[in-house]
Amino acid sequence: MDAPIKKITLGDAIISDKEKMTAEVEYKDGIFLTLQFISRNTLNSISRTCVVQKYNEVTKSRQPQIDSDRFAESFCRRAVVGWRGVTLRKLARLIPLDLKRFPVEDHDAERPFEIADLITVVKNAYELDNFLQDTAVDLKIFRPDLEAELKNSQPSQSIT
Repeated sequence: MDAPIKKITLGDAIISDKEKMTAEVEYKDGIFLTLQFISRNTLNSISRTCVVQKYNEVTKSRQPQIDSDRFAESFCRRAVVGWRGVTLRKLARLIPLDLKRFPVEDHDAERPFEIADLITVVKNAYELDNFLQDTAVDLKIFRPDLEAELKNSQPSQSIT
């Protein structure tokens, strides 16, 4: 007697956060960021850890608010796993960086990825935080071959 076939539910087939999906995307001017997909559960978890109670003068009560700096830092730590093409000269186009504080020979040298540097850039650059948040949750960026996989997995129709 054959064993019963277990029906697979959608919940059983969700890719877990442990199965890290990464993709390299270009931000601007040859700056590439290696991002990790951020699931809805992970995003909610990050948001919950960044809630602070702020006093509201109008309502005379404390109300929960997202601490945007804490959120940016937590999000970056989860979403960005590397970069390439980052130089001081390119960063000076994105943030108010005083290049005179660095030796001239370092201006065009590629900077190694450090999370502290990334957080500094995110906190000082316009639009980078929005780019990261929009990109790190966009599943099609992390699964570019999905359409081809789906096409190849469809049963062929025979002509009779």
